[in-house]
Amino acid sequence: MASDSSIIKIFAKFIDQKVAKKLKSIDEILDLPISTYKFVDEKLSNELEENFNLTNIGVAAKLNKEK
Repeated sequence: MASDSSIIKIFAKFIDQKVAKKLKSIDEILDLPISTYKFVDEKLSNELEENFNLTNIGVAAKLNKEK
């Protein structure tokens, strides 16, 4: 299994670099709001939260696993 630092490096490509530098664990990534992604602006983040109850990256990560 990949180490936390390897996973953080991968996620760092998709999130704000200021936030990425402060991350120390996978759990910290999962707790980040959806708007932390570079490709999700505040408006889209609000729509995702209101319509799909996506409050953070951890909730979004579970979408494909739940049936």
